[in-house]
Amino acid sequence: MSELVPTPMDVICGRGKKSKDHAGNARFHYTIRKYKDEYRTATTKDEKTRISLSVLQELRSSSPSGEGPSRFLKLTGDEKWVDIGDSAAREKISQALREAIAQRPPQVRPKRVTRKVDKSKVEYLLSAQKALYITLCEKEGLDADDSDSGTDESSNGFYDTPNTKKRRSPSPEVHLEGSSSM
Repeated sequence: MSELVPTPMDVICGRGKKSKDHAGNARFHYTIRKYKDEYRTATTKDEKTRISLSVLQELRSSSPSGEGPSRFLKLTGDEKWVDIGDSAAREKISQALREAIAQRPPQVRPKRVTRKVDKSKVEYLLSAQKALYITLCEKEGLDADDSDSGTDESSNGFYDTPNTKKRRSPSPEVHLEGSSSM
């Protein structure tokens, strides 16, 4: 028996860059993707076996470019290539189909919104907020500097209601133009 040498059509069984980058493995994964939806909708084991055998037959038959059939090769401990046979190849195909239908597309997280705000606008809004606060306190007969007013200087006064100490949900990050925090 002559020693086997992998061709670009062969599927290399194993892990690592050598098998991942092999042209035959790329053809293998392309074929798996082609049959993935059919395998997903199969309801019986017989249907799934039939699909796996169809993939095997497609890979074992000659390629469209006429380069020959794919073999499923594995490197043995004594550094020789052996064909794993149809049964083990079908198991490899079935496993690849199961993994293909189990994969979910990566979820895209929304980008964090950052806004640049002019420092003078922020100062204006804060002074307007303070003036409104003082006006409301005067209207209610409260001292604007009272510690029971519901504001807390360490948190910049961002509380929903007086005396609750309940924090509002955080707003998007704000970067002030001209500030040293950037």
